[in-house]
Amino acid sequence: ALRDAVETAGDDAGLLRAGVTLEIDVGPTEIAFADPEQMNRVLVNLLRNAREAIQASDNADKGVIRVFAARSGGQVTLALADNGPGLPERALANLFQPFTGSGKPGGTGLGLAISRELAQANGGDLVLARSGPKGAVFEPRAPAAAAA
Repeated sequence: ALRDAVETAGDDAGLLRAGVTLEIDVGPTEIAFADPEQMNRVLVNLLRNAREAIQASDNADKGVIRVFAARSGGQVTLALADNGPGLPERALANLFQPFTGSGKPGGTGLGLAISRELAQANGGDLVLARSGPKGAVFEPRAPAAAAA
């Protein structure tokens, strides 16, 4: 159940403690066929990255991450949109490459690389839908369960 997965990942990523609001627009019937622990790792990584980006930005005191779901072609896509500063240009070319894709000083670039591998291992994917000065949107995708 994707709504529950996002709520749990938000807690695990420390959003509330950091003062970042998590707005979830995912219905209770949105279900993906994916390993729950692996999906949690993907979501926690994305939410933690968004939290850190927001905290380092001018929006630190009013950070928001919005999550919504969409179905298409047997897949369910979660869109995680933050109001941080977007990704640094230097990170975009190698975003999902280990040891080269980090946008953070001292970062290894492993988080997104591993998250994408986990999404793909579950029959889905992880893509960067957009990034700019008003934030970034990452979309983890997984096979959708039949509509209830």
